[in-house]
Amino acid sequence: MKSTVKLAVISVLLLAYTVPCFSQSTSTPNAAPAKDGPLPSVDEIAAKSAKGSGGKEAWAKLSTLVMTGTMEIPAAGLTGKIEVYSKAPNKTLRIVTLADGQFVKSITPL
Repeated sequence: MKSTVKLAVISVLLLAYTVPCFSQSTSTPNAAPAKDGPLPSVDEIAAKSAKGSGGKEAWAKLSTLVMTGTMEIPAAGLTGKIEVYSKAPNKTLRIVTLADGQFVKSITPL
């Protein structure tokens, strides 16, 4: 009698632990089907992007560029900030602030 109760308890526990192990339903999400046509070329994508952001003429008028971002070096446990300033035709200033120091590099033609 004791062995039967023990076997029943073990069976219930095993069943309780294996129920969550069953896979979820295999239905696919409601996603649009993939198109079978050819992919656009790089030139087509670049032209569409340029047109969406003002056209090539607007990009040609730009003479300065400012980029800012953050950086992380996980192996050294460091994080920092980077800033890049560029001015046409060929001037660039990079400022990297990492840990407690600031590193500045100016690139100008000789």
